[in-house]
Amino acid sequence: MARGDYKRAIQAFTAALEHEPGRKKVYVELGHCHRFLGEQEQAIAAYEKFLEVYPDDLWGLIGISASWVAQGKPTEALLYLGRAAWVGPADPWVNYFLARSYLLLGEREKARAALEKAVASDPTNAEAQKLLQELQED
Repeated sequence: MARGDYKRAIQAFTAALEHEPGRKKVYVELGHCHRFLGEQEQAIAAYEKFLEVYPDDLWGLIGISASWVAQGKPTEALLYLGRAAWVGPADPWVNYFLARSYLLLGEREKARAALEKAVASDPTNAEAQKLLQELQED
C-alpha cells in the first residue's frame, strides 16, 4: 500500500481477513485502497464495516466521507463529516471534505470558511489551497 500498489494491497488485506476475520482494523486500509483506485462503492462498504466497530475513528470517517464526495453525494458525506468534525474539529482533511460537500450543495460561503480552516491548520495542504484560490478567483 505504501508503494501505491493498491491492487496487491487489497489482495493482502483480503487474505488477512480470511485468515483472521476478527481483525476489523484491516477494513479501513481496504477502504483506502479501494478509494484510491476509484472503487468508491467497495471503499464505502469496507469503511462501513470498520466504522461499526470504531465509530469515532477519524481516518475512517474522513475516508468514507471522501468516497461519498467522489460519488457526488454530499448529504451522505455530511453525515460522517459531522462526526469527524466533532472528533477532529481542526483536522485539515475534515474541513477540506466539508468544503467539497458544501460546494456540491452550492453553499460557496460555507465552503470558503471550511477551506480557510483547512489551510490555517495545514498550510502545506495543496488541494485545499488550490480549491480556496479557485473560489477566491470566482
